[in-house]
Amino acid sequence: GSVLFGSGGSVFNSTFTNTNTHWSDGGAVFFNMNGSVSACSFTSTSSNGNGGAVYFSGGGSVSRCSFTVTGSNGFGGADGNGGAVSIGGGGSVFNSIFINTVSNSYGGAVSIDGGNGSVVNSIFINTESNSYGGAVLFFSVGSVMGSTFTNTSSYASGGAIFYYAGSGNVSNSTFTNTSSIDHHGGAVYISGGGSVNGSTFTNTTSSNGFGSNGGAILFIGDGSVTGSNFTNTSSGWNGGAVYFWSGGSVMGSNFTNTSSSLNGGAVYFWSGGSVMGSTFTNTSSSLNGGAIDFQNGNGNVTGSTFTNTTSSSFSSGGAVYFNGGGSVTGSTFANTSTSSGGYYGGAVYITGGDGSVNGCNFTNTCSSSNVYCTKISTTTGVGEITTIHTTINTSNVYCTTIITTTTSTCVGESRTRHT
Repeated sequence: GSVLFGSGGSVFNSTFTNTNTHWSDGGAVFFNMNGSVSACSFTSTSSNGNGGAVYFSGGGSVSRCSFTVTGSNGFGGADGNGGAVSIGGGGSVFNSIFINTVSNSYGGAVSIDGGNGSVVNSIFINTESNSYGGAVLFFSVGSVMGSTFTNTSSYASGGAIFYYAGSGNVSNSTFTNTSSIDHHGGAVYISGGGSVNGSTFTNTTSSNGFGSNGGAILFIGDGSVTGSNFTNTSSGWNGGAVYFWSGGSVMGSNFTNTSSSLNGGAVYFWSGGSVMGSTFTNTSSSLNGGAIDFQNGNGNVTGSTFTNTTSSSFSSGGAVYFNGGGSVTGSTFANTSTSSGGYYGGAVYITGGDGSVNGCNFTNTCSSSNVYCTKISTTTGVGEITTIHTTINTSNVYCTTIITTTTSTCVGESRTRHT
């Protein structure tokens, strides 16, 4: 490179162009310990190790810098992490921009190892990794705030961001045209627990068929999504927008034109979870749960709206599918269906445990039954379905087992029914 610090140091208000290392890390700047870089510009820099422009062996900070056409290639077994910046001991990136950066391994633009890491108010455009994290990779705990990711991709998981081992949080950020080509999390992959708040995902995808879960986000640990928007997201397997491996929750979020090639056109829960105050429009799955699939464990849906949701190909649950029992309360379903030979539950399908549907409205739902429950067990009237309009099915509600209900009908009373 151009500058090497044997211990700590700082670089300020400098420009680096066409610099590279043939055998080591840091295409322009190398810190053997902690360091900082601020108000600098890096263009056409590369390394055959880690950090296409800047490498910190210890902790480091980058602020108000620009990186254009930088790359970490790896050589002779070297990792090649961090297409622009590689930080070895925890650190931060603030108010910086990364354009056309590439990593041969982890983190298409930024790789942060060791302690806590953060990326704040930064922009990533056309960044790529040949492994995990199309723009940013955290080996441990990390957070991303107020940042923008456009046209980022990873060959493996995390089309924009990948959390390798720790928990992660993403807030007030935007993801557009991000993809994981061969695995999970078209935009974000979090190995531990974490949260995504107030963020927007558009045209994100986990594109390969087998094993490509979470068109926008995948959580391995407990996760939550709050106040976020998902549009035109898709997965090659389960969870067209979000996939939860452990427990999870979705609150106050919107899903539009999301799809999965298997289950959960918008959201997939492997181990139970909850959805509150969210909207699902034009979502679809090729198998169960046109909008939501609770595959194992109990699930709950409250105060949510489902419009034009579909499950097809000998499937069930045009909007919501429960495989471990569950409840739906105060929600609205319009134009939901199981199609192409679909089975039961044009709106809701509940099996594998107790189920209840309370205070919900159904309009133009289509299948062999509007709500299908294999077991209803309650003493409170099992779900008053307040309004059913123009249901195109054999029966409005179908249950195979009813235990201790207080009414003579399968699911409480249907107060209003229009055919």
